[in-house]
Amino acid sequence: MHKLKIFVIAAFAVSAAIVFVASSGSTRTTSAAASGNAPSAPTGVSASDNDYANKVGVIWDTMKGATTYRIFRNTANDPNSATEVGSSGSNYFYDTSGTPGTTYFYWVRAESSNGTSPVSAGDQGTRGILGDSPGPYTPLEPPTPPAGNTVTAAKAALGKTLF
Repeated sequence: MHKLKIFVIAAFAVSAAIVFVASSGSTRTTSAAASGNAPSAPTGVSASDNDYANKVGVIWDTMKGATTYRIFRNTANDPNSATEVGSSGSNYFYDTSGTPGTTYFYWVRAESSNGTSPVSAGDQGTRGILGDSPGPYTPLEPPTPPAGNTVTAAKAALGKTLF
């Protein structure tokens, strides 16, 4: 048994040394930030259509090496004359400054310390009009009590205390 323990420990030490030598000898990196390349243009840009009465949601795929994303908007499908509406460190942005009922086109540009990407392919989105949402909804009725478990004053007081 003692020899087996020594063998396992020796095998572990040898394999750890092999992994260490193999990993320390590799200096190749594939990250955009480490290689000095600007990030690629964001893909998968999608803007919401009448989903919100107070904003337009824009979402896109994250890009390797990007630290900031700039969001541009225009009423025409022309990114060259688009104006910047904000920036985000994540892969989503909510544009609250658009006019309700107006269709906008959105583009996203990825940025890092190594440079900026070209703008993404655009997508159109529309901020809904306040009052277009369905409703008003009637309040829900209280649930029916289960059989054999009626609501009493003590149970109601306990429920109000807890919640």
